[in-house]
Amino acid sequence: MWRIIYVLPNIELKAPIEENYIAIVPSQDTRIKEIISSNPYAKSLVTGFKNKYKNKINPSFILIDAQAPDIYFKQELIFGFRNIFALSIIIEKYECELQKILSPELVGFSNYFDFYPLTISKQNDGFITLSPAVGELAVGSSYFQGQSNPSLSVCKNLSFGNNFYLFNLLKKTWERRFIKSNLNEWKTSILFRSLDMAYKAMELPSIGSPSIYDMGTKASLWVSAFEILSHPRKSKVNLITVLDLLGEYKWEDRKLKNKYHKLKHGNQRYGRINFVQNLYQYLYKIRNDFLHGNPVKETCLYPFGNKSFSSQILKIAPLLYKVALLQFLDHFRDRRRRFDPQKYCSMHFCKKPLEKAILELKNIKKL
Repeated sequence: MWRIIYVLPNIELKAPIEENYIAIVPSQDTRIKEIISSNPYAKSLVTGFKNKYKNKINPSFILIDAQAPDIYFKQELIFGFRNIFALSIIIEKYECELQKILSPELVGFSNYFDFYPLTISKQNDGFITLSPAVGELAVGSSYFQGQSNPSLSVCKNLSFGNNFYLFNLLKKTWERRFIKSNLNEWKTSILFRSLDMAYKAMELPSIGSPSIYDMGTKASLWVSAFEILSHPRKSKVNLITVLDLLGEYKWEDRKLKNKYHKLKHGNQRYGRINFVQNLYQYLYKIRNDFLHGNPVKETCLYPFGNKSFSSQILKIAPLLYKVALLQFLDHFRDRRRRFDPQKYCSMHFCKKPLEKAILELKNIKKL
């Protein structure tokens, strides 16, 4: 028997996303139907959601098999699974956006994947509120009425595209860390810390008209996500460690391979860097300007202060992060295995949209 652990009221999945004992499923899933057939609280939870206009919605759910090993009920494991799913979807959204591809089945903010702060109790005898401010158990009444986040539209038919390959790579490291009990492993530890920071960087800006300083906060979170991922463990992380990680990525297009740009970091001359590394060093610069109280203007949110870029640096950061992720995950590859054409094709279809999207940026102006 499966248990409802969390509700995701802002997305309606097209198909389940699962791994053995854990799954993110649409409300029409057979496991949901089985749960609500014998539990009035679960039935009320599943059928009781509406949007801000009181129209019925069909949320998605995180389920865990009641017979699963104890590790599956750990919050770090559950949040890690949610994060690898969310980031794979969101990164693809920005790839499509930069290529001017319509993608209604994708979303661009991590709030879509936030858990509703109420769920079924472990004993299935009521509702429990999950909030640092409120911790209460309501027993006796099976009435429930929930609402999706009014700041977001409900995304229907949410599904993967090219980034299913990225999700599978991340899922393998998730299994390596949690299922194979490598909780003390350094590389998987920094990976999931970095993914958590990136999730926060992708949150919806402040309601209303977000200030430029709100954007600066998000730039800071992005730089933190990159730095955690590139941490060498035995020495300090800095701009150079991130540039080194990005610089290892193998590009197919010569325009992205070429190192035209100079960089001097402090008293250390780094040499030349490529276009993607140059974009990151600009993100790093504006992070410093915001956090150190240096003068900032609205134009600084565009790469190199150039408004001819149609996208702000915060919409480009997810693509840079995908470059860093793919290169970081390459360290886990078993290089003894024979060439697998199917895996190569999957990797190609994951990398190609990334390269196209960044080339769209580069073609705006020769930088």
